[in-house]
Amino acid sequence: MDRILKAAISIFLVVLLIFSAILVYNGYIRSSFHNSLESTYSFTVSISTDTPLTNATFFVPLPIKPDGTSPVISRMGLADEKGLPEDWHYGIYVAGNATLVKITAPKVLPEGPSEFTIVVPGNTLIDTRDPLENDMTIQPVQDLQASDCSVLPGTKSASSECSLYLSVIYADYNTTPDAKVLIHADLQGKNRWNVFRSSSSQYTNSLSLTLLGNMNHGWFPAKGELITGIGDAVPAY
Repeated sequence: MDRILKAAISIFLVVLLIFSAILVYNGYIRSSFHNSLESTYSFTVSISTDTPLTNATFFVPLPIKPDGTSPVISRMGLADEKGLPEDWHYGIYVAGNATLVKITAPKVLPEGPSEFTIVVPGNTLIDTRDPLENDMTIQPVQDLQASDCSVLPGTKSASSECSLYLSVIYADYNTTPDAKVLIHADLQGKNRWNVFRSSSSQYTNSLSLTLLGNMNHGWFPAKGELITGIGDAVPAY
């Protein structure tokens, strides 16, 4: 009887030790993940042309969360935009269900510079799997359709999912009849962390419009691309 009791106690102690070790290990993993987590949004608007543009005005959609908030918009106007040309001016403009950045420039030259970037750092985990439902994407989004990832440029993973959609961009400028103008907006949300090794996850969202010749005034349909699930799987902590 004593032998059975001692065996039972020994088994209990071993199970308790294993259970405690698992708790300590999981606690370490969770702590390492949250302490090392870095999340960043980066939003860039670029305008390129093969001939000079004058008296230019553009309205480009901005990234918005489903609840209507936007870390990027909150960051705008703090004078820390990277690369903003000295003679460019911008402001926030709301039209219907869209929030846009209004850009005015006396000239846009082929040799540039013709872009600016807003970086938003933070320690909140970004949803890189489903940003359309749970995080931030360039809005408005219309006619969303799943797409074959192989046809879209950019970094991807085996678990990536890709989508195409339509949005809208406004342009007004003076130029030559044979001008080619490309308007591009790019959003990237990225997480980085270190649990035994450096890991990261990200998604990319872009909007692009090419204007030719006398397409130099009005609202135009722009092509949106969304690539999610790039990189490592995010731990469920």
